[in-house]
Amino acid sequence: MADKLTKKDLQAKIDGLERELYLWKNRTQLARNYGIVTEENNELKKKLHQKKEYWQAQCEVCNAKVVDDDATTDEEDC
Repeated sequence: MADKLTKKDLQAKIDGLERELYLWKNRTQLARNYGIVTEENNELKKKLHQKKEYWQAQCEVCNAKVVDDDATTDEEDC
């Protein structure tokens, strides 16, 4: 008699196993998504760094013009 489970107990076990299966399926998906997001984040950091370097170089060129000309320039030139 101890081996027999009621329908309610069996349904509770099934529900528990389904939840566990759902979690295991999603762990792989979450890990994959995390990898994709990390890659995208690194690419965006590279692009941001490139743009920052470009604008710093532009500012240096603009500042060099000001020093060479010894005159004030309009803000539109920069």
